[in-house]
Amino acid sequence: MLLARELLRLGELYRQGGACAARAGVFPESCLLRQQLLGERHPDTRAGRAALAAALRDAGQLHEARQQYELLLEHCLAGVGPAHPETLAARSGLAATLARLDEFAPALALHDEVIALCERQYGPGHIVTLDALAGQARTLAHQGEYSRARMLYERVLEGRQRVLGTEHEDTLRCTQQLATLLRDMGDLGNARKLQENVVRVRERQAGIEATVTLQARARRLPKSLPPRAISAPCATCSSRWRRRARRLGSDHPDTTGILLRLASTLSQQGELEEARRLQQHVVNLHERLRGMDDHETLRSKQMLAQTLSSQGHSLAARRLEQSVEEGGSRLRQLRAMSSGLHDMAGAGFAAPLAGGRPPAPRGTREPGGAPSTSVPGGTDPLEHKLGQLHKLVEGGRAREARVLADSLRESILRPTVARPLRRRGVALIKQVYLDDGDKDALLAFAEDEVAALEGALIEAAGGRPLAMR
Repeated sequence: MLLARELLRLGELYRQGGACAARAGVFPESCLLRQQLLGERHPDTRAGRAALAAALRDAGQLHEARQQYELLLEHCLAGVGPAHPETLAARSGLAATLARLDEFAPALALHDEVIALCERQYGPGHIVTLDALAGQARTLAHQGEYSRARMLYERVLEGRQRVLGTEHEDTLRCTQQLATLLRDMGDLGNARKLQENVVRVRERQAGIEATVTLQARARRLPKSLPPRAISAPCATCSSRWRRRARRLGSDHPDTTGILLRLASTLSQQGELEEARRLQQHVVNLHERLRGMDDHETLRSKQMLAQTLSSQGHSLAARRLEQSVEEGGSRLRQLRAMSSGLHDMAGAGFAAPLAGGRPPAPRGTREPGGAPSTSVPGGTDPLEHKLGQLHKLVEGGRAREARVLADSLRESILRPTVARPLRRRGVALIKQVYLDDGDKDALLAFAEDEVAALEGALIEAAGGRPLAMR
C-alpha cells in the first residue's frame, strides 16, 4: 500500500505542476496495486480509480476515462448505494466525459439523476446541489444550448454567493464560467463586467502579480472592440473552433490549434490585443495540460512572444523568449537522459553497466554461461534484456527468468531509464517473483521501487523533503 500511496502523491504533484500526461501515467499502477491488495470495491480502490478516471479525462483519453468511470459507478452502486457522495461524484464524472465525447443525451440524463438525488437528499439550495447544477450547465454549454446553460449558471452563482460569499474560490470560478458563456453568446458588456469583478477580487486576495491574477487579466475582454465587422477568415476560424470545442472539448489539441490560427489571422489584421489574449489562453492551457517544457507549450509561447514584441512590450517578449530557450534546453536534456547511457557512443560506457567487465561479442557467453546481451545497431541492451525476460516468462522457463530478473532489478530503477521501459521492466520482474512465490523478494523489490519513487517525488517538489504519511 505504501507504493500505491506514493504513486498517488506523485500524480497529485504532477497535477499541481500542470503535467496531465505524466499524471495519467502514474495513476494506473497505483489503482492496480490497490485493486490487487484490497479488492475492487474497497474505498481506497475506488478513490484510486476516481483519480485515474479524472486524470485520463484531463489528458484527453476520453474513451479510457469513460471505461474507468463506468467501472467506478458500478462499484459505488454495489458498495455504498445510489445516493452516496462517491456515487454522485462518479455519475457527474461520467456525465462530463460523455459530454466531451458528444454523447449529450446520456450525459444530460445522468446530470438529471444526480440533481434529483441531491435535491431530495440535501435540498435545492445546498452546495452539493449547486455543484451538480454547475456540471449540467457545463454540458449544456458544450452542446451549444447557451440559453439553458446561462439560466443554470446564474442560479448557481446566486446560490454560491449566498452560501459561500462573493469571494469564495467556487464563486469566482462560476463567475468566470458565466462570463465566458456570455462572451460566446455575444453579450460582451455583461461578460466584461463579470471578468472585471474577478480581476478585482484576485488583486485584493492574492496581489497584482500573483499567477491567478495574471490569468484573470488574460481572460479579460478588451475595453473597446474594433468598430468594423470581423473578417471572413476570422469568422470561419471562430465557427470551426466552436464546432470543434463542442465535439472534442475546448482543451483538445485540434481545438487549441484552431485558436492559434485564429490568433495569427487577427495579428495579421492588426488586432494585436485580441491575438495576444487568445495566445495567452492557449499558453495557459498547454502549461496546465502538457507541462511547462512540452514542445507545443514552447511553440505557443514563442508565438505569444512575437505578438508582445509587435505590441512594443519588448521586455516581456524577451523574458518569454528566454523561457522558451530554457525550456527547450531542459527538453533536450530530458530526452538525452531518457535514452539512457546505453545510447552513448564508445565501448567505455558499457563496461560499468556490465559490472566492470568489457562486453563480450554477440553470440558468445559471459562468465557463468549466460549469453551476451550486447546488441548491434544501437539497440538499448536493457530493452533487449527485457525482451529476453518476456520470452522466458512466456515460455515457462522460471529458473532462467529468475536469474535474469535478479540481474535487472537494480538497473531498471535507475532515473535515466525511460518511463515506459521502466514500467515494463518493473511489471515483468514482479511477475517473475509472483510466479516464483517469493514474497520476500517481491516486498524487497517494492521497497526499492518506493526508494526510487521518493527521489522522483523530491525532484518534482523542487528538492523539498517530503513528510511520509
